[in-house]
Amino acid sequence: MKITKLLLSLLLFVVFQTSCKHKAVDVNDIRKVCYKNEIAPILNSRCSMCHGDSISEEEINLSTYDGVMKLVSKGKPLKSRIYKSIKKDMPPLPNTPLSEEQRSLIYAWILQGADTTNCK
Repeated sequence: MKITKLLLSLLLFVVFQTSCKHKAVDVNDIRKVCYKNEIAPILNSRCSMCHGDSISEEEINLSTYDGVMKLVSKGKPLKSRIYKSIKKDMPPLPNTPLSEEQRSLIYAWILQGADTTNCK
């Protein structure tokens, strides 16, 4: 249910941002996405096999927060290199793109400021 609300909130945000001049959905209305509990596990299990500290294609290290932040424009997912890459279905291992839910979480996390949060 929480994921459904997150996806609906993100969809409304995108629709309002791209289609009209009305006030956009307040990012504070979307539940806080936690880096350490939600984003890091996605990146570590799906991306850091090729973009980690021991194997680093294009010198991109997605196994650390600092490495991830080199590809993030805080608050601007559509300008963030990491989001642009996953939106184009970058083929993470094991050769399947990230799910829509995983992409939405990364989008929301960047939109919320891409903090190094740890939620319980």
